[in-house]
Amino acid sequence: MINMKKTIKISIIILAVALYIKFEFFPTSKKDWETINQEANKLYEAGKYDEAIILAQKALKIAKKNPDSDFVDLSASFNNLAEYYREKGEFSKAESLYYQAIEICQQTIGTNNPDYATCINNFGLLYLDIGNYERAESFLKQALSIREKDSSTLSTDKVATLNALGVIYTGQCKFDKAEKLYKRILSIIYGDENTYVASALNCIGDFYYAKNDYSKAEKYYKQSLDMRKKLLGAEHLYVASSLDSLAGLYITQNKYDLAFPLCEQSMALIARTTGTNSPAAIVCMENLAEIYRVQSNYAKAEQCINQVIEISNKFYGTNYFNSVNYLNTLANIYCDIGKYDQAEVLYKKAISVCAKEYGTDNYSYMVYSTNLTNLYIQQKMQKRAKEIERIN
Repeated sequence: MINMKKTIKISIIILAVALYIKFEFFPTSKKDWETINQEANKLYEAGKYDEAIILAQKALKIAKKNPDSDFVDLSASFNNLAEYYREKGEFSKAESLYYQAIEICQQTIGTNNPDYATCINNFGLLYLDIGNYERAESFLKQALSIREKDSSTLSTDKVATLNALGVIYTGQCKFDKAEKLYKRILSIIYGDENTYVASALNCIGDFYYAKNDYSKAEKYYKQSLDMRKKLLGAEHLYVASSLDSLAGLYITQNKYDLAFPLCEQSMALIARTTGTNSPAAIVCMENLAEIYRVQSNYAKAEQCINQVIEISNKFYGTNYFNSVNYLNTLANIYCDIGKYDQAEVLYKKAISVCAKEYGTDNYSYMVYSTNLTNLYIQQKMQKRAKEIERIN
């Protein structure tokens, strides 16, 4: 049965407090607003999203007390709170808040302003997270256009948008487009060390991973990991993300002795920060499931992937494109242990959801259909296998 490569998940760190104060109403409230947002941003960068959300909600209440509906604090508060919810995986809440931030920007500063670019850039990241590449690309291209025209735009902001577009093109296997963007990113970030650079390096590693250039992927993953440890400390959640990327690469190369210790480090770090029932644990759990499957430890493999499905369904919904792929992974495990009826049900569900939500003209649909065909062939059900082949 075909196993999908590890999910290429964007790991761009967008600093939440990106819209600065431009008005002078109510100095006391403004001072409180700034202080609260600074504290919320520190918690966010540390991966403490629940605590950051509580403070961001307080900041939003302060901004709402201002009688001027155009006050930029309000837009910034909506944007920042949305960003925290996005990182936590609560996409519907984030979407509503981003809409409100964008509407306020449109009414006050217009659509050619760098602060507006920040709002729509973050909105694009939201759609990238949920797998809507078309909408994500549209918003990110708008953000990039504004940022390239504005001479005051920081290079890190341009890198963040270019990086996100690169992730889209990598996910669509448009490698020529992605490579052009990543070459440009490397020319911009040469010699720099910051969280944006570290994230870009990890995504460049994803690009080479998708192209099966594993030596280059390892190079950039290791650079990202080292930079994140240096800048953020060994206990930061984004260090776990780099560990997961490197472990996934080693699993693909059957280097399980190298992958397993990285998974253990990552899981321990995640347990100390967000907990193992958070979205941050998904990639690590998926890596562990594959290691256990190869080792014929099917009980642990099934336990891991079921936990992945539970977390994914809780935070992203059952129709999320990665949630569907986890069904395929579980079905593969069932095939290995002879639970063919259960595997068939899962393959069919994956095929159905993928066709409905994302269409039949994509790599995932091909994988699920091929796996179902192989299942029928394995069971000597040639007639059903031919039906699937005829449909595709």
